[in-house]
Amino acid sequence: MLQKNNKIFFLINDSITSPIIKSHGLAYFREMANTEFDFYIISMEDLKRNTESIVKDRIKELSSTNIKFFPIFFSRKKWLPSILQDIILLTLKTFPMVEKDVVFHCRSYEPTFVGLILKKIKEKSARVIFDMRGLWSDEMVARGLRTQGSLRNRIDYKFEKYLLKNSDKIVVMNWRFKEVVYSRYKELKGNKIDIIQNIYDPKRFSNVEKRKKETRDIILGYIGSTDVWHNFETMINIFEKITGILSNENVYFHFGTYRNTKIIEEKTNSTPFRKNIIVRTIDYDGIPNFISNFDIGFSLHGEKILDEVCSPIKIAEYLASGKPVILNKNVKSYAKLIKETGTGYVIEDYSDINFEELARFILDVKMNQKRYKLQCMEVADNNFNLAIAVKKYASLYRTI
Repeated sequence: MLQKNNKIFFLINDSITSPIIKSHGLAYFREMANTEFDFYIISMEDLKRNTESIVKDRIKELSSTNIKFFPIFFSRKKWLPSILQDIILLTLKTFPMVEKDVVFHCRSYEPTFVGLILKKIKEKSARVIFDMRGLWSDEMVARGLRTQGSLRNRIDYKFEKYLLKNSDKIVVMNWRFKEVVYSRYKELKGNKIDIIQNIYDPKRFSNVEKRKKETRDIILGYIGSTDVWHNFETMINIFEKITGILSNENVYFHFGTYRNTKIIEEKTNSTPFRKNIIVRTIDYDGIPNFISNFDIGFSLHGEKILDEVCSPIKIAEYLASGKPVILNKNVKSYAKLIKETGTGYVIEDYSDINFEELARFILDVKMNQKRYKLQCMEVADNNFNLAIAVKKYASLYRTI
């Protein structure tokens, strides 16, 4: 069990300026600075994506805390696989700082491997937390970088199994994720996996600017990445159908992403309602105000295991903003919650969407905004508030 002032090494194979880390990672670090733990953040800062000044400006936000940042500035080498480069650089940076009884909180796969290396060669009393965040082996297939059942795919599974078996504790994002891991790797002990949901930072959403002018317009919205597991075609199809059914209403679709908008612009160019679609590049600071313009937020995924275990941050942020959600049943943990709390509409089958029923739901949301807003914010606070994750991780650090 950890004693006061023990070190927590938070290893990240990404930049602290990445959208996911900015969305809740920095807030998490800020809150953990008020606990008894001595935090060391080691991150990978690719100079082809960010300058040193951008990273250092983000670090200054937490300069008043006792958290210590050790960014690794580097440029990707084409001749060296990125996974090996991450492992080598993280190991070399962290090795000199490792002492007795430290905890390695490892976000994703490569950092976990580094934690296990350091435990083996430097300090056997160390503890390793594998914070999975996703099924990497499945993601590689979804992105087209692996073929299911290929040699490289089988190696990915063996790597995943090694990390799961040798880590001291595993953190996943929801109950379905936990079920899938235990079903795939039956040798894991029943108490090895903890569930800690993706969260939102209430300070970011407590004073969201309201629409300057209330209108009768119905605004459907999406904010997030343009990755392959998001079902944009169905979002656009729903928008078109709802626009046709609610012909007496002004229906708009606001699309925001922190990446290049070209993909979405190409997908929406053929719709007859293109003039009612607004596509924007939204940075981290602009997310709360962008969502505030929605009446309802989209989060539609595919129908694979990868989609079943996902835990989209955007859903927590929609709810925190008082906005109901349209999602599909395959986002299992959220679909169950949304059904039970009446804070959205769950699509059971993409091939058989009841557009008339969905249109009635959208109108009901529009006519009862205050009721839905209070319901959504209550659900967000009870399930995804930053304070919940801080409490659970602090308990894990103390007891591992």
